[in-house]
Amino acid sequence: MVQSATYVGKTIDAMTIKPGTRLRITWSPNRVCLLNSLGNNSFEVLESINSKLLKSDIVTCMSMTQNAPLFFNRVIRAGEQPMTYIAGSRTGIHFEIL
Repeated sequence: MVQSATYVGKTIDAMTIKPGTRLRITWSPNRVCLLNSLGNNSFEVLESINSKLLKSDIVTCMSMTQNAPLFFNRVIRAGEQPMTYIAGSRTGIHFEIL
């Protein structure tokens, strides 16, 4: 099992994404999340297809890199304790600013 890795790809710092900006995150197999930036590294999940994230979850991350796993260091879901979530842990994610 690989314990560490280096990823080369377009990276965006989550702090630079303006509030109201929408992003589409995709990863294998057939997972899609539509996010709305709330500012300060936070995003609301507007839509989630085949993912464990749910609509209305609030997630935070520091950055997004094409073809690398995406680490949401905090997922806030109504009525539950905050948790972490990794999208694309095996194959990485693709993000698109809409």
